[in-house]
This record gives sequence, C-alpha cells and structure tokens, in this order.
Amino acid sequence: MKRDRGTQGDLRDAIDTLVRRLDRSGRLREARAADVWAEAAGPRVAAHTRARGIREGVLLVDVDSNAWAAELAAMAPQFTE
Repeated sequence: MKRDRGTQGDLRDAIDTLVRRLDRSGRLREARAADVWAEAAGPRVAAHTRARGIREGVLLVDVDSNAWAAELAAMAPQFTE
C-alpha cells in the first residue's frame, strides 16, 4: 500500500488543528504569542521591549524607557488584529 506524502504545510495545519482541539482555554496560543514577540516586533522594537505574558487575552510588553512606551503605543495598531 502506497502512502501519499503530505507537505510541511499539511503537517503544520494538522498540528494547529490538534492544538486548538486540546487547548480550549487558549493558554498554549497565548504562550506562543509571548514567545514570538521579538520576531513579530522586529529587531528595532525587540531591542527595547520584552514580552512579559498575557492577561485577559492582551499581550503585556515591558519597555526600557518612557520614550519607548510612547513609541510602542503609537505603533500598537500594526501589532493588533
């Protein structure tokens, strides 16, 4: 019996589906969001920020100065859905 070989995308989709089914609370997705902050924010922003965690579905980000707090607030629309 010959098996069809799927693509990496097929495997990723299957894993995502499984995680959604097993993680009804969304905690795994939240943890992943905090883990990928630096990559999503880009090197310039990541150099001045650090994801602290998630509270009530909101990613909490620490900044290294008041200037960066203002900068990040101004950039917020590009990081939200």
